[in-house]
Parts: sequence; C-alpha cells; structure tokens
Amino acid sequence: MKTLLQSLLLFSLCCASASAVEKTDLFEAGKEGYALYRIPGIVVTKQGTILAYCEARKSDRGDWGPIDVLMRRSTDGGKTWGPRQKIVHVEGDLPINPLAAAQNLDKPGDNTVNNPVAIVDHETGAVHFLYCLEYMRCFYMRSDDDGATWTEPVEITKTFEDFRSDYDWKVLATGPSHAIQLTHGPQRGRLVVPVWLSLGTGGHAHRPSVTATIYSDDHGKTWQRGEIAVPDTPEFIYPNETVVVQLSDGRVMLNTRSESKAHRRLVTISPDGATNWSQPRFDEQLLEPICMAGIVRVRLPQGDNSGVIAFSNPHNLSRADGKETPGKNRDRRNVTIKLSDDEGRTWSASRTLEEGFSGYSDLAALPDGTILCFYERGSTDGKNHYRTGRLTVARVTEDWIRDGIETGVCVYGGTSGGVVAAVQAARMGKRVVLLEPGRHLGGMTSGGLSAVDIGEPRSVGGIAREYFSRLVASYGKILNWGQPFKGKGGPATGGAYSIEPHVAERVFEELVREAGVTVLRDARLASVRKEGARIAELTTDDGRTIRAKMFLDTTYEGDLLAATGVSYTVMREGNAQYGETYNGIHYA
Repeated sequence: MKTLLQSLLLFSLCCASASAVEKTDLFEAGKEGYALYRIPGIVVTKQGTILAYCEARKSDRGDWGPIDVLMRRSTDGGKTWGPRQKIVHVEGDLPINPLAAAQNLDKPGDNTVNNPVAIVDHETGAVHFLYCLEYMRCFYMRSDDDGATWTEPVEITKTFEDFRSDYDWKVLATGPSHAIQLTHGPQRGRLVVPVWLSLGTGGHAHRPSVTATIYSDDHGKTWQRGEIAVPDTPEFIYPNETVVVQLSDGRVMLNTRSESKAHRRLVTISPDGATNWSQPRFDEQLLEPICMAGIVRVRLPQGDNSGVIAFSNPHNLSRADGKETPGKNRDRRNVTIKLSDDEGRTWSASRTLEEGFSGYSDLAALPDGTILCFYERGSTDGKNHYRTGRLTVARVTEDWIRDGIETGVCVYGGTSGGVVAAVQAARMGKRVVLLEPGRHLGGMTSGGLSAVDIGEPRSVGGIAREYFSRLVASYGKILNWGQPFKGKGGPATGGAYSIEPHVAERVFEELVREAGVTVLRDARLASVRKEGARIAELTTDDGRTIRAKMFLDTTYEGDLLAATGVSYTVMREGNAQYGETYNGIHYA
C-alpha cells in the first residue's frame, strides 16, 4: 500500500527574487598571493564610506601562520570597490607565541596578524582599528580619512595584562568583526571592543577561554579592561568570538560563540559595556554551529516605530557525516539574516542568504537602511568549510528579509509524525520550519495516548525508538528492546504505557530543539499559493508567509492537502490499485 506520507510530500520551487540581493565578491582564494581570505569585518564610516577588511592567509594551516590584514573601500554604497590595501605592515621575524610553537601551529618567520576590528567614531568621524600579533600582543591605529591612510600602530597590550589578576591568559584576541561606539546613554562616546582570552592549553591553542571587553572613553587614546563577561563553565563551554550591539535603553548586549552542548548563542547584557554583566543565557532562536556571527543596529526606535537589530550566522546544526555530537562543530552552511523588533528578545523575521557552504559573517547598515553582509562562502575543495572560497558582500533590504519565511522543508502539523518528519529532515541537513496550529507538540501522543499495540520491539526503530527510550529515561528506567512489549508494563517496557502527557511533550520539544527545527505555534493555515502543480507558499491566519522547497502535511485531518486541492485517499486504497495482495484483513 502506498504510504500516506508519500501522498503528503508536496514539492515547490523557491520564489525569491534574485534581484533583491546584490552580491559582490571582494576576495577570492588563491588570488593575489594568498591561499585563503577569512575572518571578514565591515563598517560604514560617518561619511558613508564602506570599509571591508579581512585576514589574508598565505597558507591554509588555519588561524596560525603567515597572515596579513587587507582592506577594500567603497564610496558609492557598495556598487564599486577600490583596490586591495595591506593596512598592517609588520617588519622582521617576530617572536612567536610559545603555546602555538608547542603545538606545532606556528614557526619562526610566520608573522601572524590576527583578529582585525574596526570602530566608527560618530563624534569625531575617525575610524579606530585594533589588531593582534601572534595572539599575544594588541595594537591600535586610527584613520582620519575614511581608511585611506592610517596612523602608526600603538601597542595596547598593557590593557590585557590587567586581566591577569582574574584570568592568567596566554592567548588574546580582539573581536573579530567590528566593535561599536555608544551613541546614547550615560557612557555616550565610549568605544567598546569585545575580546576573548585563553589559557591556550587546549585544541589549537585557543581553549579554554573566556570573554570580556576593553573600552576607551577618550576616542582611543587610552584603553581600560572591563569585567569578565562570560566565564568558562561546564554549562558555558569555551566562550570566545563575540559581537556587540547597544540597546535602545543604553545598555550593551554581547552575543557570544561557545562550544556549549546547547548549541545556542550566548547573550549577556551590561549597563555600560564593561561591568555588571548579567548571567549569560542561551538564545533559543539563534542556533550555534560553533562559528562567528554578525550583529548590527539597523535603526533606533523612533516614535511608534520599533528599532531594528540584524543578526547573521550559519543557521544549521547538522553534519554531512551524521556525527552531531553535542558541543562539537556542525557544518557551516545556510548563512541567514534575522531581524529583531524588540531589542534582541525575539527574532521575528529570517531569511537565508547563502544555502551552501558559508561561515563567518559581519553586518553593517547604510544610512538608507540597506543591510550589508560581508561573509565567507564556498569552499576551495567543495568539502572543507574552513577552506573558504571567497569573501562576498551582499546588499539586502529589510523588506527582502521580512518578505515571508524561507526554508527548505515546511512541515504543517505538530503531531508526533510531524515532529519526527521535521527532526529527520533537519538531521539530514535541511532547513526546517514546523508549523503547529495550536500550542503543543506531539498530537495525541502527548495528549495521553502513550500505549503501543506492537508486541515485537525489533519492529520499532529510528526516531520512534529514540522517543520511547527518552520517555522512560525521564523516570529513571530503561527499555529492554530485546524482550517483547507487555501490555501491563513491567521490566520489558520500562513503564512505557503509563507516561504523563507533559513528559511526552517535553521529549518532543527536546528533539526539535536539538535538531535546530524552527517551530511556529498558533500557525493556522489561511491560504495556499501554487505555481503550476506545486505549492509556492502558504500563509497563516496571522499573516505569516512561508516559502519552501518541500511541504509536508502531517495533520490528522489533511488540512494542507484539502486547501491545496491535492487528491488523496482516506483509509487505504484497494488492493487492485497497486497490485497488492498481502495488506488488509485475511480470513483463515
């Protein structure tokens, strides 16, 4: 018999307009004497000049080795770009970081210039610039002509030495990406730079680590250390690369990468960008594949209009090899831009910018509200996302991001079958949105129907077996899959027949969360738009529009099927339709 699921797979084409996004490649691997270009940063000066900068790596050994810092400038909003400029000049063979040498990551003569960070000074018009040498020294310089020329570097490593009373670091790094000047509030004019510090004893001499900020209240002349913002704990594992934005009430929010098992971005807030950081929390809407992200203030609130903050990173928690171990790297793909209308509390709009390999990104905003995303995309070998193919600037509008939700797979119906379909698709590397017309996931399974009428446990596999195993584990029991199920419970079932509904729902919630499935609740179907025989998009009764390449109807009633006009069979087809002989009831 044809399964019901086969009749529910409704394919569609993405209908996003390519013209809404303008992409310009600024740096390409293997060109101009560099093997790779990585670690993008971008700012828009007070005069409107765009500065896009990066690490130019002469080898592909990673974060250590011979690395320069290059920049390109645009004076027409990103339509055209000037030539590449090497803006940091290091002469001679510098001492290398001892910890990198101990791990054979670096060698004499390979001067590592790392983690460039630019800050626009909206009061003086200057551009401040920080960078590190060998992950153990930090320097500052300034441009008064929109990045055309730069002052001689001044070493500010002493500021980092002041952290040693709290954390005896051996490796230091700024940013990367861009930092900010506070534009309102009691500390108006303050320059705030996220930094991370490491003992360097772990992998790649970058672990373990903590994050903090340094700041300047005199336009870069002197620098002070802030407090440790995110410590390294069993819950917050190896916090490092951090981005920063000022909230409309004057407070400062850090958004931090970590290797935590929750695989969500960490957020902490300070009243002044330096002290009294709040207890870090995981932002459930922002996935963490263990990769740098970008954040920028697009506009402040004005009258009845809310302010807007944009965020970018790879929206993905899967791996091509299937080895999704908690706290370990996931594939860097699907760089996505999200928008928040409530100062980063929630993210109401989201759209994928690059579906394939795409990693580090940074964001900037033009005076007219155009959003610039400078990001890594492609791969030199088509396999390794660390070997970035090119650095690209994309120009997008807020309207383009808000023009509905775009995903790979849209599952309509948060039943147990809907959850399983969504989780499986996400584990296969697809971007998945699960729409639930109500508030709860799991359908009848989380509504009290917990018993199964299958006596042979070997017939239960996949996510179903995972679900039942997690279910009974909540009660400290273990299902014995080598013994037949017993209708009255007992050792063989581990109590799988007497499960509280809220426990079942919690397991479903864990599954979608771990897989990185986006769940939209109270999402009742209002209309469907087709292109030919395929679904292009659906709209919910609260006005949300979802576009996808594939739609699945996993409701009990076939709501999406009915709205689409797709033919389907209630119960099952007759044997003659597909030449079947064994299904149905057979009398002896």
